[in-house]
Amino acid sequence: MATIPPSQRAWRFVRKGKPAVALDFDQNLPVPSELAEGDVLVRVAAAALNPVGTVVMGKFPLWLSKPPMVAENDLSGTIVASKDSARPVGSRVIGFIPVPLQLKTKQGALQEYARLPGSNTVLLPENLKFEEGAFALAAETALQELMVNHKLEEGQTVFINGVTSAVGAFAAQICKVKGCTVWGSASGKNEGLARSLGVDVFMDYQKRPVHLQLMDLKLERKFDLVLDAVGFMNSPLYPNCESYLTETGTFVTSMHGPSNFGLGGFGELLALLWTLRPSYLGGVRRKFSMAQVNHKIADLQQLADWLAEGKIRPYVDSVHAFEDALQAFERIASFRAHGKVVVRVSSDE
Repeated sequence: MATIPPSQRAWRFVRKGKPAVALDFDQNLPVPSELAEGDVLVRVAAAALNPVGTVVMGKFPLWLSKPPMVAENDLSGTIVASKDSARPVGSRVIGFIPVPLQLKTKQGALQEYARLPGSNTVLLPENLKFEEGAFALAAETALQELMVNHKLEEGQTVFINGVTSAVGAFAAQICKVKGCTVWGSASGKNEGLARSLGVDVFMDYQKRPVHLQLMDLKLERKFDLVLDAVGFMNSPLYPNCESYLTETGTFVTSMHGPSNFGLGGFGELLALLWTLRPSYLGGVRRKFSMAQVNHKIADLQQLADWLAEGKIRPYVDSVHAFEDALQAFERIASFRAHGKVVVRVSSDE
């Protein structure tokens, strides 16, 4: 086992703004030298980016985010020190640092050595590379949107907006594992990818707004669940969903929140509150639910088991060198990524 160095490289969030402004590449950050009972130290091989990272950097008020701290939350790598008997040194793992823990400990995924609770890791399936293993947030979001926010059942019909996104790709595959029919939207050039995810009926959002396409169909069998994996605030999908979502169905969104915490963002929130007004005031007569990931080791283990069994698989959009992490942030900010945007942190194999 290689000696653990005293210092490391890391991308740290140090000021509010877009990633190019908010992040510094620290080449002399101390490696955590003390572990609490139950903690592990992971030599990070790969980290994956999520929209929530840019939200924390660009939208959270500084009194709440309290920088500096290491950026991002999803990682995979090898345990090099452990105070968790169930996770010995040498274990190759998938790891997740939830935002509340990140804010408290200042630990994140974009560093060479990350300290986190062993209970936030599961073994990396042998059939996965490290770049494929940094998936926890997107996959747990998809699983909980389907099974907690909605209570997915066999035989149901689901529509996923943004089916080739990181969350959408996992959601489509989980739906197929559960025996559901899946409709999905993406750009026409990604129809092949959508079909490979198990999508039964594909819609090209570039031809016409998706909500209008769905309304035009006048479906006899409406959807049991509409999952908006794109998550733009004040999307027209929910206000018009009575045309295509059953009365007992659920509309679930991966909403990213307002564009800012200023007057513009306040206006967006007011518009959302108006959309969500009670039905007796003219609001939409369908259940609305916003995804909030509650990290559960059982969920992460279930996902790892499905991956090991080949029932689902991760999709990687792109892999970027550690020094080029800002390019990875540009990619995820484009909303054109198909699957996970990954940063290769170390050369571990």
